[in-house]
Amino acid sequence: MDIGDIMSFGITLTEAKIYQEIAKSPETKIGPIIKATGFHRGTVYNAIESLIEKGFICFIDREKQRFYKISGKKIFESIIGEKQREAKETKEKIYRMFGDIMKKQEPNKRQEVEVFYGVSAFKNLFLEMLDICKKKNIEYLFNGKGSEMQEATGEGFYKSTEKMKKCLRIKCRIILDRSTAKKPYHKYITGNIRYLPVTINSPVNFWIYDDIVLIVLFGVSPLSSVRMQSKILSDAFKNCFERLWKVTKS
Repeated sequence: MDIGDIMSFGITLTEAKIYQEIAKSPETKIGPIIKATGFHRGTVYNAIESLIEKGFICFIDREKQRFYKISGKKIFESIIGEKQREAKETKEKIYRMFGDIMKKQEPNKRQEVEVFYGVSAFKNLFLEMLDICKKKNIEYLFNGKGSEMQEATGEGFYKSTEKMKKCLRIKCRIILDRSTAKKPYHKYITGNIRYLPVTINSPVNFWIYDDIVLIVLFGVSPLSSVRMQSKILSDAFKNCFERLWKVTKS
């Protein structure tokens, strides 16, 4: 392991360097450690005592001399296991907290508007949408110019999310501007696509899923996303989408 890996287990930089030196031999005395690290004798003694207390090294007294060696991998496995347990418990607490909040709200009366800025925020919103569609087995609807998501998030993210949609069998209906029909990104799209019969230059893109409407403005800096949770609003957007769907062409 390098210095950074060792320090991630609650070891200081000085302790990590000394640990690396001890790990180079089956066992070693303090003299070679001081010589190799260049640290003051007192610094080395203090660091070794700390490492012993933390369980990372041990010692053997033989012929009136003390030899140090690393304790083995069990201490690392133990810490990793504890971190995993703590992460799981924290995750469960967060889920319970948000679950309790949602239970207190009546489904038909939930209304919430959130504003997000930046590409990373949009990526998270998009992945959350896919997760909801998969869990509830519902489709999402999209209307926008086309190509703007790929340009904003990068081809790698765009291709990976389209593959994800295909693997998860997420259904979607997409209405795009006819001016983007021949752009190369179309070969990655998964879904039922139609095109508006006329060109409409609108900076707004929107996704509709469940009782949520996600509106994204790709042409501004920073990229801005507005997520609105309202059954009344989402139903209105769905009705508008269905009207457009009837006049669009494959």
